Amino acid sequence: MSAWVGYHQRMTGRWHESWREGRIGFHQGEVNNDLVANAETFLAGGPHRILVPLCGKTVDMVWLAERGHEVVGIELVPQAVDEFFAEQELDGKETKVDGLRVVTAGKITVINGDFFAVSSKHFGAFTRIWDRAALVALPDEIRPRYAAHLRSLAAPGAVLLQNVFEYDPSKMDGPPFSISDEEVRRHYQGANIELVSEADVIEKAPQFRDKGHDYWLMRSYRITL
Repeated sequence: MSAWVGYHQRMTGRWHESWREGRIGFHQGEVNNDLVANAETFLAGGPHRILVPLCGKTVDMVWLAERGHEVVGIELVPQAVDEFFAEQELDGKETKVDGLRVVTAGKITVINGDFFAVSSKHFGAFTRIWDRAALVALPDEIRPRYAAHLRSLAAPGAVLLQNVFEYDPSKMDGPPFSISDEEVRRHYQGANIELVSEADVIEKAPQFRDKGHDYWLMRSYRITL
């Protein structure tokens, strides 16, 4: 059994349970600060086709669509997809594409299914990718495959805005997982990688201090693929 198949089988139930029980602390009710801070350079030259992997029900998709971009999210859990369209009061139209459930409303499309089942053959290539909480949701044995598949969905010269966390992994077993600067650069070797922000947010995050963390670094990268 491959690492992904085993992980997918274990985590599918876990993610469904988290949504069903409302344990979605990773969800932000407001537009992500790093996305807003980097929007001018990240979104330059648009409008773009923007991919949001492992999107949940993030309001970032609405914010991007309101600025004229075509937004495509990928999400495993049907409940998350349903809640997104309901909460945003969007009348989503459903279709099936290559066995995947696809819900579209205006400039926003959410693909409901396995991230690795999505191909540029059926969904085209993307000029921008916003990864706030996808790479950090995956264990180390899956992350190289994730990064490679993400690159396969990118148009030539596409820009990825990548947000990651780094902490002492002895303090916690993710997700979210700790990802170092060196690991980010290894996954996207050959790309133009620019660290655009880095901050230790431990003083503003009592939930991390309460778990015994001494630091919690947040980094954002602008990566030209």
